[in-house]
Amino acid sequence: MNKKIKVLATIFFTCCYIFCVGLLVWQALTPGSESSNISQNFGDQLSNALTNITKPVVEKVAVSSVKINSVTINGEATQLKTDAENGYSYIDIAMGSTAKISAGVSPSNANNPALEYSVSNDKLTINQSGVISAISEGESRVIITSKENSTISCEFVVKISKVFAESIEIANPIENIYVGQTHLLKVNFNPQDTTDKNIVWFVSDESILSISESGLITALTAGSASITATCEQNSELTDSFEITVEPMPNANEPENQIVELNAISVSGESSLTLKRGDKITPEVAYSPADATYKGLNFYSTNDKVATVSQTGEISALTAGNCVITITSNTYSNISAQINVTVEERLTSVISLSISGASGLNNVVKVGKSATITAGIDDNATIKTVIYESSNQKVVTVSQDGVINALSAGTATITVYSTDGKTRVESKIEITVERVAFKDTISNFYYWVRKAFGHFGAFLVLGIVASFMFLCFSKAGIVNKAIWFGICMVSGFAVAGLTEIFQLPIFTAGRYCSFTDVLIDFTGYSVATVSIFILAFAYELIQIFRYKAMQKRSESK
Repeated sequence: MNKKIKVLATIFFTCCYIFCVGLLVWQALTPGSESSNISQNFGDQLSNALTNITKPVVEKVAVSSVKINSVTINGEATQLKTDAENGYSYIDIAMGSTAKISAGVSPSNANNPALEYSVSNDKLTINQSGVISAISEGESRVIITSKENSTISCEFVVKISKVFAESIEIANPIENIYVGQTHLLKVNFNPQDTTDKNIVWFVSDESILSISESGLITALTAGSASITATCEQNSELTDSFEITVEPMPNANEPENQIVELNAISVSGESSLTLKRGDKITPEVAYSPADATYKGLNFYSTNDKVATVSQTGEISALTAGNCVITITSNTYSNISAQINVTVEERLTSVISLSISGASGLNNVVKVGKSATITAGIDDNATIKTVIYESSNQKVVTVSQDGVINALSAGTATITVYSTDGKTRVESKIEITVERVAFKDTISNFYYWVRKAFGHFGAFLVLGIVASFMFLCFSKAGIVNKAIWFGICMVSGFAVAGLTEIFQLPIFTAGRYCSFTDVLIDFTGYSVATVSIFILAFAYELIQIFRYKAMQKRSESK
């Protein structure tokens, strides 16, 4: 090596060595809390730098298929059947019935699991919650399509049929009635979901009783007669009872003084708004209150919306409107009406839970997903909940509650259900954090402190010391071996010195450990041994080259 270059290299590495030793002594004399902060701040800066260089890419998971998870008909679970000959799946359902289709996509973590429901004809209706209503007899296909990719779908056939009555029973027969009184008869069907409920009425003696198509009997004269109800669809299904018509008591006799009924009215409002599943019995007021004959008949203009018993109890069945008519069974011209509106039942509260997020702030990493589950009241008939994100640049949310984290920030997910007039909602805040470098390495700060604190720092010192002592050494393996020994001793001395300076008498919040001395010296030794091995190898190569040259000279 050129002598001038060697002098400059010696000065350079000597200055570097002194600087490194001084830095290690300063670090050893730094209080424990400050030393920890220095390492942690360094770790933060390195983490941020590496994170910005390698920004995470949002994982895109596409829908591969659509599948049907379950089917319930009128609240009861059922299974899809298979028509092997024609190669399709189907369910049987009665006219007027409803079914709930639960479907999903594969894979379950697809970014957009939203589905769209449709039917092939007007024999069925279906909403976007998967609830179908059977309208008329026949067949219709239900098609469920991925909103992300309209080419991915599944379908099945719905076979809609009539339900024939197996038996009928007159629900409210009476034994006696006075001349001039009326009574509205009701019929129960077995099974209850019979689709054709038309009844033909017969009376054995039309001079005593008359009966309308709706089952309203009117007492004409004293006597006895039988009333028969026959199913129009099947004349073999009948039920009947005997009724005696008695003359109206003589109003002129004191014990038979009759207080004529002038009017009836419904206490309270003449319009009722009920929720599906509600039952209520309105109170009927008589004018005058002591009227002699207070017998009443009740009937509904639409039994699918609401039914009324002969005791006046109204049962709300499905959303819609109907009129409940109350008539006197003695005075055909006296009646009252109640306008009934039946609405779907909205949940009173929405409870939220989340999976896939961590901590009190519901933290989700960029590119990852989490799932919100919404709980509603068991008696709620509106099962649909809507999910909305306050910041779709931070997170998006599907209508199945799957959250996709797009960028760092915060967003509020609002989950609500509505009946068109009232809205019930609940909110949950999501914090999206970028994927830091420390998330991919276990105990990142420990790694930083050890790699750049003890082991790493002495590794650097060993490199500088090796080159410095090599500059001091002369040619020859023996000379370099001597300087190697000096280099190793000096390294152990510095390691020991820096640990001694960490004794509490020198530095607050630090401690001295022989284990740390060994860690320091190991880092120093790795560098020193590696570099000196290269130096020794170089000397051996020079020796072999010199001997080879001598042999070539002697051979000449």
